[in-house]
Amino acid sequence: MNLITPGANAYLVCFIKLKYYKKIGGCFEKAVNRVLKTVNDHFYNQEVLLINMKFSQAKQGRTFVIRLEDGDILHEEVERFAREQSIKAAALIAVGGADIGSKLIVGPEEGRSKPVSPMEHILENVYEIAGTGTLFPDEKGNPVLHMHIACGRKKLTVTGCVRNGVKVWHIMELILFELIDSTGVRVFEAQTGFNMLKP
Repeated sequence: MNLITPGANAYLVCFIKLKYYKKIGGCFEKAVNRVLKTVNDHFYNQEVLLINMKFSQAKQGRTFVIRLEDGDILHEEVERFAREQSIKAAALIAVGGADIGSKLIVGPEEGRSKPVSPMEHILENVYEIAGTGTLFPDEKGNPVLHMHIACGRKKLTVTGCVRNGVKVWHIMELILFELIDSTGVRVFEAQTGFNMLKP
């Protein structure tokens, strides 16, 4: 998304025209440029680099209700199911229990080091979980789940990525929303060491 685009300009011009055209008269063009500059300055000051946002459009396909069983490894079962059902891309939500010994990626050791050195946290007991994620193929066409879950036990909580292996405790329920006509693919990026989503 780039605020300085014909589409964005047209939107802002229409907005200003509706509200202020009668007041500014011959200064209309200058007023538009001032507003565009103000909006861009605001987003850059907030450290949101909107000009680099990438996106694509997809449609919703099938919806699956899934139950994982005791001892299942979350990402392995979701990716196996995707292959069996010919699911190329999807959005998911999950709720249930994570067993002792489940492994979470809980952030980088250093925020801006490259390649990224991830930290791992191993659950020392059973935790309740809620999570959300996406599924897109890698460059070889294999489905790859990217899901983060929040895990809670009494007053303790930890949040992280499931990639290292989250083991189901008794039951985990998932709703999978298939995305069709998607161009999304996960592409390896050497700088970070991640398979980054290319929409």
